[in-house]
Amino acid sequence: LAQGIVAQAALQVACTLVVVRRLVAMALGQLGNLALCVITSAGAGIGAGFFSCVLSSADKQKQRNGGQHTKRSRRFLAAGVIGSTLFGLGSIAGLFFGPITLVTVIRAGTTLPANALFSQFFGLRPLVRDDYLGTLACVCGVVCFANFSGSPPPPMNTQMFLQFIVTPWSISWNAVLFATLLGSSGIVLTSEASSRGFRDLLQLSPEAKAFAVSFVIACGSSFMDVAGKGWLAVLRDVGRSNALLSQTFWVSFVANAVFLVIMRAGTIYGCAKCDVLLFMPLNMVLNVFLSVVTGMVVLDEGRNVMSW
Repeated sequence: LAQGIVAQAALQVACTLVVVRRLVAMALGQLGNLALCVITSAGAGIGAGFFSCVLSSADKQKQRNGGQHTKRSRRFLAAGVIGSTLFGLGSIAGLFFGPITLVTVIRAGTTLPANALFSQFFGLRPLVRDDYLGTLACVCGVVCFANFSGSPPPPMNTQMFLQFIVTPWSISWNAVLFATLLGSSGIVLTSEASSRGFRDLLQLSPEAKAFAVSFVIACGSSFMDVAGKGWLAVLRDVGRSNALLSQTFWVSFVANAVFLVIMRAGTIYGCAKCDVLLFMPLNMVLNVFLSVVTGMVVLDEGRNVMSW
């Protein structure tokens, strides 16, 4: 029943996006789609930055209370989990209006400044020189990419999607991503194992732990974006009623949901267990790199780049 409710809600949102896109296309054309892609992706990034700080604040309050949650920290934790999940869905809206490469870069470019700003609001720790330099470098990268990434490609249909994902390059890259996801997940799970013997096998530094968690999230995000493109393409081609009869739709939709859960769980874990001002920039850099490469290799989005 819960899965049916979630699927129905997702379809309602997707159908609304179809209507919005058609109205915008009639009014503003390709420029309108680009504007909506930027707005929805930026909103997802700002929300992710805010709720990552909420989660870190909850963990900080727990540590101050001797490792036990207070009523206030539990409320913060619940709000952080719910908010992080909801704004994570904003990425799907961005994918409907633009390519993976642009969605990922805009999302990252707004998450890092929001993370740095809200970390001061919640009193997590003072910003240092590296925080300012890292945020500035990321924002500059976003501006450069947005200027030279070229115009968004036309909306992808089901036939194009199925052709792209079975190319040798696509299969090879996805295999590398999946192996990286499994390896990083194994490292994180081993470091958190309840058995002392398992923990002694792998003593992770804070930086190494942040790297491992970030790789889990970045790989999950890459798979999630590609899967989202798949079921949105089917929905765009055949409409809501016929999409439910499509095998491609359900395989893509389930894969999108599974990797969304992996990505959200990794983000929540990283914000709670790592230094958020170390983890979030590292997470964003890996997320941008792997997602952009995935879009270019798997869905051939590199053909639209005007200048390298």
